[in-house]
Amino acid sequence: MDNQRCVLVVDDEPVLLELLDACLSEDGFRVERATNGLEAIKMAEAKQYHAIITDVRMPVMDGVNFYKRLCATSPHLCGRVIFISGHLSQENESFIKTTGRPFLLKPFQIKHLSEAIESLTSAVAERVMENDIF
Repeated sequence: MDNQRCVLVVDDEPVLLELLDACLSEDGFRVERATNGLEAIKMAEAKQYHAIITDVRMPVMDGVNFYKRLCATSPHLCGRVIFISGHLSQENESFIKTTGRPFLLKPFQIKHLSEAIESLTSAVAERVMENDIF
């Protein structure tokens, strides 16, 4: 496996997927895309990601159910999730708060997303060194 950091972006908006791919690629990440949570689960079962950015509201499987399933099938990736959304129901907002995962409200500045990813990847690197995992 190469050393380039790989990010999975899960969103049903093609324009946002393109934008995030371009911006994160400029920051040195390899970006893979999924358009819903079910597609992303299959990808996460087959590969390791340094960070997973998921929209909350999507067809087929939304971001909340994706996160719950990810924690059940690939618990080591749960700490790498960043939620994004243009609108949150009170129920989804409460759930995201209980996860302790970062959340960015659309539209957000790419700088804030990059900072959230860096924070996650730094924490993962520390755990890898402590536990020799990844």
